Amino acid sequence: MINRNKIRNALLSFPPIRELLFFILQKKVYKGSVDKKISALLKGKLKLSEMKIDNLIVSLTSFPQRIDEVKYVIYSLLDQTILPEKIILWLAESQFPNKEQDLPQDLLAFKEFGFTIEWCEDLRSYKKLIPALELFPDHYVVTADDDLYYKRDWLEKIWVTHLKYPNNVVCHRPSKILLKNGDVLPKEQWKGNIRTGEESLLIYAGSGGGVLYHRKYLHKDVCKKDMFFNLAPHADDVWFYFMVIQKGTKMRGIKNPYFNTKWINPYREYGLINGHTLSSINIGGGLNDLQFKNVIDHYNIDLHSIFIKEVAHEHSI
Repeated sequence: MINRNKIRNALLSFPPIRELLFFILQKKVYKGSVDKKISALLKGKLKLSEMKIDNLIVSLTSFPQRIDEVKYVIYSLLDQTILPEKIILWLAESQFPNKEQDLPQDLLAFKEFGFTIEWCEDLRSYKKLIPALELFPDHYVVTADDDLYYKRDWLEKIWVTHLKYPNNVVCHRPSKILLKNGDVLPKEQWKGNIRTGEESLLIYAGSGGGVLYHRKYLHKDVCKKDMFFNLAPHADDVWFYFMVIQKGTKMRGIKNPYFNTKWINPYREYGLINGHTLSSINIGGGLNDLQFKNVIDHYNIDLHSIFIKEVAHEHSI
């Protein structure tokens, strides 16, 4: 059996081949080009979209080791075909004791375009959603990651799908949970790259792609930090998934979503420099499946029964 990870790692170990792959597969942001666009924006030579959606927030978080590169993510969020009411970057006060004095000036420069920095306690990756749900309970919140460069119509695709299906949690990177003999298969064996735009209690939102949430879609326990730190401390996407289905809400993947990931720093994401990413901890260490089971056991969730009902529903359509 072909080991794709070994083949990938072998190719990545040769710089010329690696850079060619990054270029062909569009996996890398070329920062010099984006820097020129940022400069044009700050000088007033580049205009942002005038179409702004009230009651909509794009929310993300970061930490000191990535803060110097976050400006590229923020620029991609400002350069969307539609703009939210707010773009909020949540930062932990304990990680930036001097607050804005610890932040790059070129990141702070975006504040004149509706970009906001908010300070909160260190909730790890949960910072990208929990504080926004608490502070803006009546807003729709789309989550983003601090290491991705988003295509210009990324937010528009999410919002248009939401308007068409207002009772669903909408996501850009849907996969589908699969079971065998009543047991949930490991995450890497789930059905990925779902492009049909279907809704299901078994649709799972992959982190980073972008997910539209609202408090009304989520279980009442969603913001209980003692619970999520105990059950899924390193897997916010696991916790949020179960908060959705425990409310009885279905997730819906966007039709023809964006699966190709353009990294701000692909060298870090592919393990080519020192440091760990959250995904490498969760998947490589097997913690994602463990945290998934923790939440199932706590709420006594019968995914097998849900699976049977969802399959029966699909066949009846």
